[in-house]
Amino acid sequence: MAEQVLPPGWQEERAITWARYPLAVTKYRESELCSSSIYNQNDPWDPPVVFEEFLRNNENIEEEVLAPPSSSPSPRLELRPVLGPVPAAPCCGESKLSGPQICPFLIRRAGGVAHPSPLRARQHCPPLSPQDLVAWVTVGFLHIPHSEDIPNTATPGNSVGFLLRPFNFFPEDPSVASRDTVIVWPRDNGPNYVQRWIP
Repeated sequence: MAEQVLPPGWQEERAITWARYPLAVTKYRESELCSSSIYNQNDPWDPPVVFEEFLRNNENIEEEVLAPPSSSPSPRLELRPVLGPVPAAPCCGESKLSGPQICPFLIRRAGGVAHPSPLRARQHCPPLSPQDLVAWVTVGFLHIPHSEDIPNTATPGNSVGFLLRPFNFFPEDPSVASRDTVIVWPRDNGPNYVQRWIP
């Protein structure tokens, strides 16, 4: 990630407040489609789009999940940010059978397929209303000029990007459920060895 060159709040920095955050998550709003505007360069002291305001007008977008009982006497409350449609308010409570409960389908995937919770839900839980979240990812790098930039700056090899990977989303590696797996073993001499594995 590139370091922020201008200090927050310094003169023209108000026009590029998106550069303060490598990653920011906000609720989706029709009025917040772009983190900046081409017109920000005309008046950087009072720009038409200020990304910092996207963050200030958000409510709490963390999902509260009551963790399953552990060895500790009291359950712990986990707060974990979730991307994609998530419920506005989970329903939690105590049950006579197995302690803390959470509603099923707490986490919904972007394709509309629900990922059920491993815990059983209370029967009187109200339905959950999903909300859309937007992940604003700042990718870029700071180029430090050097003598090879003259007469022009070469760009081959310069690339930026990001990966979206699940973190504690699945109970195990999802590839375990893959069928017709093919493993290619490279060899020093001759063709590669192809191994087919069927669970």
